Amino acid sequence: MRNILCTLFGHKTGKDYNDSGYLICKRCQSHEYYHYSGAESLGFKPDMIWRRGGLLLQPYCFVKGICFKIRTLIDYFRLKYIEKSDLPFKKESSMNKETITERYIEMASTIEDANIYDGRGIYDLYECEKCNRHKVTLYEDKGVTPFMIKCDCGAFMQHTKSYKNIPDYVRVYKWKRPTLEQTRALPDGLIEHVLNGGLVLDSDIHIALLSKKTG
Repeated sequence: MRNILCTLFGHKTGKDYNDSGYLICKRCQSHEYYHYSGAESLGFKPDMIWRRGGLLLQPYCFVKGICFKIRTLIDYFRLKYIEKSDLPFKKESSMNKETITERYIEMASTIEDANIYDGRGIYDLYECEKCNRHKVTLYEDKGVTPFMIKCDCGAFMQHTKSYKNIPDYVRVYKWKRPTLEQTRALPDGLIEHVLNGGLVLDSDIHIALLSKKTG
């Protein structure tokens, strides 16, 4: 009976039911890793209910996925054809080192007391609906992070889940606050983002510094 309910309506999970970051069904005790994520490596057929949901919910998930792709397409063309004069941070391109230094010091001295979400110690999963790539991120500092990040395929990754623990073999990208010198090397839009308390992925900081050296 329990397996039938899960097949029709999907697995019943909760944040308090997890094992190394993987979910466990409260109803049938199915394990997200052993029955889906790592099933093939263990010689089993993946339990696709973990990915697609129950049979009765699949039409809803299909429509939701189509709506997400439409929104992503609209955002793509909106950002592609936006005029440079409309960019909100264009006026900041003329900021000198003194202005950046002054604002950075002020931000860094007040960010710990700021009334914003502190996600340090929590692992966030970002998933791309287009190519199924994923990234696991971790807050190294207190600050603001985006709900969506750019994927290598050109679409966007959306924050879908959060975990307290993950397996050691999973690569983790860290949200970091760039140093003052690193901030000066970032593109104008990211400079404004950092000065407003925003964090940047360590991989993006590395790319920005590398581009500055080679450019």
